[in-house]
Amino acid sequence: AAIEIWLKEGEQMRVEDLIKAVCVVSGNDAAVVLGEHLAGSEEAFVARMNERAAELGCTGTHFVNPCGLHDDNHYTTAHDMALILSEVEKNADFVRISRSATWDLPETSMNPARTLKNTDLLVNPESDLYMDAVTCGKTGYTGDAGRCLAAGASKDGLDVVGVVMDAPESEGSAAAISNMHDLLSWGLSAWQTTSIV
Repeated sequence: AAIEIWLKEGEQMRVEDLIKAVCVVSGNDAAVVLGEHLAGSEEAFVARMNERAAELGCTGTHFVNPCGLHDDNHYTTAHDMALILSEVEKNADFVRISRSATWDLPETSMNPARTLKNTDLLVNPESDLYMDAVTCGKTGYTGDAGRCLAAGASKDGLDVVGVVMDAPESEGSAAAISNMHDLLSWGLSAWQTTSIV
């Protein structure tokens, strides 16, 4: 299931807008363009992705493309996704972008202005699944991986990270989000923080 923002050859777009397209609507074409821009080629960017994953302690992850489309040699684990999300949530720009329900892309010479709607309903105040405590997150989907979501939340000094993978397709696109809502709600209420001294 390829998701695109329909970039055209020769179209110029700011890097920040490409990042928004990746974070908000999983723009696969934007991910490839960013990878080529940052590393010179898609292959070189993927090599950097794998190096960085190893630096973070990921032992069950191997990337073969920048956007997560299916390949038998492209895989990860829930634990590794938690490690990666814990790292990227240190980036204020990622938090700001992924926490927004919508982002406006300006007009280019080849595409009209448009509004991107976040695929993560946890950050949409108009959704029944909205959670004010969510700090960041990223959805994902392929036919083989199912509905996936990694998200972070914070409340009363407690920070939690959750990962849902292969949520039931029969429940539609909200399956992973609904499961994550329950997981984060439980995580934020299961422990109590207190000052010992």
